[in-house]
Amino acid sequence: MTPIPITPGRLGSTSTTARTTWLPYTYSPQTTGAPANGQLRLDDVGLLALTIRISLRTADGFDAFYVLNDLPVGTSLFIQDKNDHTAALLFHTTGAPTVIDDYVEVAIEGDSGSNLANNQSAMLVIQTPEGDAPTPTPQPAPEPAPPPVADLGPDLVTVPEAATYLRVVLSTAQPDITADLTRLVGFASNAIRDYLKDRNDPAWTDTTAPPRVRDAVLLFVGNRWEHKGDDGAPNDTDAAVWDAIDRVLKRSRDPAYA
Repeated sequence: MTPIPITPGRLGSTSTTARTTWLPYTYSPQTTGAPANGQLRLDDVGLLALTIRISLRTADGFDAFYVLNDLPVGTSLFIQDKNDHTAALLFHTTGAPTVIDDYVEVAIEGDSGSNLANNQSAMLVIQTPEGDAPTPTPQPAPEPAPPPVADLGPDLVTVPEAATYLRVVLSTAQPDITADLTRLVGFASNAIRDYLKDRNDPAWTDTTAPPRVRDAVLLFVGNRWEHKGDDGAPNDTDAAVWDAIDRVLKRSRDPAYA
């Protein structure tokens, strides 16, 4: 068998700055559509092809996303039949890769070689230009969730009580209002319990908590309900409300924990 001519200088560089990667695939003769897992496809026959589509999953199950997603323009793509070194094609990329679902699509230009046998195992050899070896960019890890707020006891007022205080009408036709107020009552109750420090009694309920503690919760609810922040305006009343809460609770709060 006569070896195919390979353009000198495109493959086999001994540069330490270039990178060569070998990936196993199956060559599919189909020129349209997405390649199946482990496949690569050209959009035309042999060196006439101007686009190559490569599955992100190699024939041996390797996820090659980072290898294929960051190929510099001018990267050499050498495809050889597994069992026949004379059936091989050499291309170079002319555009950046585009990830589409579970494969990449890259613009290419043919350099040399002969057609490949259909549906045969093939080796894809990727060699980046000197100085342009791609560096994988992992996806950023999700930010850690904030620590859970300690549950210091049950709610200190009921949602209907809070609605009456706010002069808000609860209706099944507006479930969002009920849901928002329910969350706010729980948040306010926890905030006041935390403010009380060691004077908080975890056994308090909306019927057994001291009236001044329940009043403090309603003060908090009223301020947060009126100043939700959804209008973009700053809440300049926070300090005044906490001063009012402090005055209401001054006989209940442990001053050593202020």
